[in-house]
This record gives sequence, structure tokens and C-alpha cells, in this order.
Amino acid sequence: SGDTMTVPSGATFNVAGTLQSGGAALGNAPCFMASIVADQTITDNTWTKLAASTEIIDTDGCYDHSTNYRFTPDVAGKYLIHGQVYTVGNIANGYTDGGARVYKNGSGITPMLETIAGDNGRGWAQIFSTIVDMNGSSDYVEMYGYLNVASGNAYFGSGSSPGEKTMWYGYKLIGV
Repeated sequence: SGDTMTVPSGATFNVAGTLQSGGAALGNAPCFMASIVADQTITDNTWTKLAASTEIIDTDGCYDHSTNYRFTPDVAGKYLIHGQVYTVGNIANGYTDGGARVYKNGSGITPMLETIAGDNGRGWAQIFSTIVDMNGSSDYVEMYGYLNVASGNAYFGSGSSPGEKTMWYGYKLIGV
């Protein structure tokens, strides 16, 4: 109704099954968003980890943007993980198929493969969303991409337009 409630420091309350204390606000944290800063050359026909070193958002310092490029949330719960891998072959009509997937604790959990019939492509955005249960201590997720080219080099694109950008993000869902 637009009313404001003040919760004193140290108070504990339960809202829709989510326990909060110390005056903490309800929200979708921890959350992160990261992208690659330059095109990432990859090995043809091989699942390759996305080296997303540019943090756009990292509310709780749970995203490793310099070593492992992984999200390890420190709060247990269900997390929405979304990403886009712009897979590119460097010659026209050199792209045969590509994909993107989330890995949890080192294992692929969301296989996705987009096939381009008859070597008719050069670049394609692989877009996905999934919900992942995380324990809040040791579980982590990483993003991988895949590209098979008929000839030439393969890479993840870092283009300036949204459709040609390789990035991913995740956040804790509330109320589930």
C-alpha cells in the first residue's frame, strides 16, 4: 500500500519463507554480470570456458573475473543463470554448428547446440537461461561455448552491439 516499515538492527523476521536478520533488505543478491573484453580465440570443435574478465556487476564479490571466471555464491538458494555466447567463424559460410552451456562444479548441466545447415553461417548468438541450485559454500558455475567451423579460425565475439556480445549473468531468486 506504499507504507514504510522500519526494522530495528538485530531484529529477525520471516518473509515468504526467507529468513532475514539485522535489518538486511530482501533482494536478488548475490548477483553478477560479466563479459569478455576482446574476441576470445578458441579451439575448433571443443567446449571452451568463457574468459569473462570484465565485471559489470558483482554485488558480493562472488564472481572470479581474473583466474577461474566462475560464480561461487555465498548464499544457498536457486539462481537464474543467463548468458549469450556469440560464436564466430572468421570466413563467410565457414560456421557449421555452435553452442553454449553452463557447467556446475566442473560438469556440463545445460547442453545446447545450434546447427547451421549447409555451412551457411559466419556468426550466431547462443542464448540460454537455466535455474541452478547452489549450496552457498562450494558450488560454482562456469560458462562454456562451442564452435565447429568448416575452415578458418573460431572465436567468441566481443562486439559492441547487444547481439554480438559474449556475456553472462546470474542472481539469486527470491520466493522459491
